[in-house]
Amino acid sequence: MTSLDDLVAALQVTRESLPHGAVDEYRSRLDGVEQQVLMALRTSRDEGTVVAAIAQAREDGTAQIRNCLARLDELIAAAGNHW
Repeated sequence: MTSLDDLVAALQVTRESLPHGAVDEYRSRLDGVEQQVLMALRTSRDEGTVVAAIAQAREDGTAQIRNCLARLDELIAAAGNHW
């Protein structure tokens, strides 16, 4: 059976694993996407390059959110088995 201390410790680990730094990284990546889009529009108006840059930013952000939610789901499932 899991003790309250174990649950609190697991929550602390989860809190520390949350991608707080991802906010700045996401902003930086979007700035990079903006630059790629502007460059593509200035040089060749290559729609494929623009779409690819946007898709990559979407995938990166989605993966981080999924990882965080999966970890929270694991923690909740583990706690639910012992309470």
